[in-house]
Amino acid sequence: MTDAFLNEFNLLKLTIKSWAENDTPNSLSSSQKHTLNARLEEQIVTLNKSFCLAFDIAMTGIRGIIRANILPTLKGSIKASTEKAEQACRDLMNSDTSYQTWKAICRRFGRFNNRKNVNYDWNGVFLEPFLGHLATPWDQVFNNQMQHIHEKYSRNVVIAINRFSVDIKPLLQDMSEASASNLPIEFLAKIPYLNRKITSAVSASLESAQNQAQEIHRLIEPLIQQHLQPAYESCSQESSK
Repeated sequence: MTDAFLNEFNLLKLTIKSWAENDTPNSLSSSQKHTLNARLEEQIVTLNKSFCLAFDIAMTGIRGIIRANILPTLKGSIKASTEKAEQACRDLMNSDTSYQTWKAICRRFGRFNNRKNVNYDWNGVFLEPFLGHLATPWDQVFNNQMQHIHEKYSRNVVIAINRFSVDIKPLLQDMSEASASNLPIEFLAKIPYLNRKITSAVSASLESAQNQAQEIHRLIEPLIQQHLQPAYESCSQESSK
């Protein structure tokens, strides 16, 4: 996300360097050229460090909320869903489901609608305890805490860009005055656009993370069905005799 700004700045650096060497109405002295190049390089290094720090803070925060909220909950979800699955199995065994319906459910790997429009979803029976235990922390992490971290990251990057703008402005003004050209100072007009671009990129990153979280969430049910498949296949071979 911040690469776009650094690319813009590197392009500006090359443009100004070319301008300083060849195109200035009033040629800059060797000392001025050296100062210009040194300060531009210094600013890009400082800016890159600020971007890296903002990124590290964001990634540390993301890893922290996953460790604190998702991983412990997964362990609890497995324990709770295992206990409830055992009870669900006993309930299914003791239910008044007919032999034909039982086999029909197993042949369809857990899902069946009979002629009376009764819906059987055994996968859902085993899925609900797991997702029910996980739903609240999952939502808090990916739809609440993750959003706060991305917003903070966006603010930190924008602050770094604005600080750079303030720090580099005196140098660009000096170069503009020395050369009777507005080209160096005109770069500062791009700052609001770059801030908007960064904010938009961070929002897109958050949306991507949330979409991936939803996809992972959707993969849980097929995974449970996959693990139940051998049991369904075995039960579908059972005979009433």
